[in-house]
Amino acid sequence: MPRREVCPPTLPDAPFDLLRAEDQTRAVGWNLRLARKRAGLTLPALAAHMRNTAPDEALSLSYLGDVERGDRSPALKTVLALARALDVDPRTLFRVPEDSCPRAGVDEADAA
Repeated sequence: MPRREVCPPTLPDAPFDLLRAEDQTRAVGWNLRLARKRAGLTLPALAAHMRNTAPDEALSLSYLGDVERGDRSPALKTVLALARALDVDPRTLFRVPEDSCPRAGVDEADAA
């Protein structure tokens, strides 16, 4: 079965700091997922990496999945630990994701 395309969450057109808290949580989760995939890590590999490199900042696999899905809002300390583990600037996790997926009912020519 082919994998379905995963698109960033649909968020209001506003700067990150003006988004509602739940939209900020979804944006952080999406950006974390992108950073993890760019680092070539699976969720279990990220959890293991954090356990091995920073045991005091270890996170469970289920918690990481919840954060990526936007179901849990991580503390700032946790976001900073994740950014260190993924070797990314923490600011990249606090931005509005770019919509890179075509939406249903939108013609690509109209979207350009």
